[in-house]
Amino acid sequence: MKKSISIFEWLIVILFMVVVIPFVAQGLELTRDKNVATKIVFPLIDSNGTVTSGASSLDSEYTYWNDSSIPGNYSDLSGEAVEVGSSGQYYLNLTAGEVNYDYIGIQVKSSECLTQSILINTRLKEAVDTVDDYVDTEVAAIKAKTDNLPADPADDSDIDSQLATIAGYIDTEVADILTDTGTTLNNYVDDLETRLTAARAGYLDKLNVSGTLAHSDAAATYKATGFSTHSAADVMNVDVSAYSGAGYAGTYLKNLYDNQSNWLTATGFSTHSAADVWAVATRALTELDEDSTTIDLDGSNVGGITGTVNDFDGLITHGDTYWKKGTTIY
Repeated sequence: MKKSISIFEWLIVILFMVVVIPFVAQGLELTRDKNVATKIVFPLIDSNGTVTSGASSLDSEYTYWNDSSIPGNYSDLSGEAVEVGSSGQYYLNLTAGEVNYDYIGIQVKSSECLTQSILINTRLKEAVDTVDDYVDTEVAAIKAKTDNLPADPADDSDIDSQLATIAGYIDTEVADILTDTGTTLNNYVDDLETRLTAARAGYLDKLNVSGTLAHSDAAATYKATGFSTHSAADVMNVDVSAYSGAGYAGTYLKNLYDNQSNWLTATGFSTHSAADVWAVATRALTELDEDSTTIDLDGSNVGGITGTVNDFDGLITHGDTYWKKGTTIY
């Protein structure tokens, strides 16, 4: 349940604001470069909250500290607060030594005004300058890049033109390929189809088998046909006695068998055996003919060949065998 505020409680709050608050010192917080002489400006107000001009008995003091220390007692600054004209605004000149700390607390007092408190946070000027210089350098580099951009960075007309050129080139090349395959490749295919007979096409179909043919349940469907399936014994045992057609091997074999009497017999050679030759008691030999290759010996002197023969080189047979060694007959 929301509690309501009574009139008495409101009177206490108003009294506090009128009586107590005006006597609380005013506070300011400033930032300055460390160890660099500076100037600060601030107002002085009275207990009614009015900015006061011509404040008297001014007393300006300060204390300082770092992050690793605590504030010390207040001591007088080297300068005193000075009013800016008759504005009720006052300023203080601070030396470099007075702001060579991380934090400086200043209070300015007067007879007519509330104490003015001022807190100064210092910063390293060198660090700020370094950052500032870095920013300037980076900004300059970025600007140099952006200055080189075209007036209309989003304009892609050049890209569109290049893409159009590429598309035209592809269209031309594809058209040439289609033309070539249409007038050349198709002709080759047509010629190949013409050369393939129905039987060859059937063979190709039978070769179109998936998997292993040996394991196919329909292997007989794909086996080669048009060839003899007879064994060698079947061929050798064929009865060729009734063959008479020209061109059949059986016909030629039958003719050879039927006409055995017409087989050629070698003639012009002696059919006598060696025993027949040696059984003859007398033989007539003619004298050796030096001008031919026949032996022409007289039968009367064959059996008595002895001595030296100068015109015969070979083997002589007459009942016994004679042979020549050098010019001597044995």
